[in-house]
Amino acid sequence: MSAGNIPKLLLMFYLALAPSLAAHSEEQLFYDMSRMQKEIQTDKKQFIANNMQLTPTEAESFWSLHESYEKDFERLNARSLKLIEEYAASFQSLSDEEAKRLLNDYLVIERDRQKTREYYVGKFRSIISARQVARFYQLENKIQALVNYDLATRIPLVK
Repeated sequence: MSAGNIPKLLLMFYLALAPSLAAHSEEQLFYDMSRMQKEIQTDKKQFIANNMQLTPTEAESFWSLHESYEKDFERLNARSLKLIEEYAASFQSLSDEEAKRLLNDYLVIERDRQKTREYYVGKFRSIISARQVARFYQLENKIQALVNYDLATRIPLVK
């Protein structure tokens, strides 16, 4: 898949996950989010592989490190999912105190995401070129933009 097929990949994810949060029960939201994570992980690896153009030697080192990278982000995604579930259970009657706590928790998770990205930049640079690392982070950003867009369309504003 070429970089030009990114819109098609993003559209596929979006169409599969477009229903709004308000129309789903908490259990359905959890199922949809879990399904989305599994689908993204499956397609994501192929998408990255098709767009990284790594030599066999680079690929061996890259995918080994990438597995660790993904595990760290899976933990962050689990924290995000828990936060979304908490919000889904209470967004219609959210108190100021609960809103404050949820926002603070969200900001901590986002800081941890950024720290994780920064931590892995050096590790990836030690095994592939800086240009390839930049390309990988661009691909990651495109995928994350899709996920963020999907979440934004599904999660209603605080009432």
